[in-house]
Amino acid sequence: MISLNYEEMSSLLGVLADKTRLRILSLLRTDELCVCELEELVPGSQSNISQHLFKLKSFKLVNERKRGQWKYYRINNEIPKIVIEILDLLPDTREEIAAFRARGSRCRI
Repeated sequence: MISLNYEEMSSLLGVLADKTRLRILSLLRTDELCVCELEELVPGSQSNISQHLFKLKSFKLVNERKRGQWKYYRINNEIPKIVIEILDLLPDTREEIAAFRARGSRCRI
């Protein structure tokens, strides 16, 4: 179990206090996605989403994998338990991701 001091907890809660970052984490908890897929699912520009992903990566909440020219993101399996508990309070995104996949929405090559 990861233990956080007051400063670390305050910083973590600050990162989680943003609705776009919460939405991204919720989606990534369901499936690995690239930035262009997140752009279709999350309001905001690619630049804005990339900035949010950078912040989430800096707190080790998401992992990044590069495949060709694309970067794929997924939730880090070793995030603090409190983050999982917070994400459990949010709407489940499995059906939304399944519908997204069924539409054939994918990154354009």
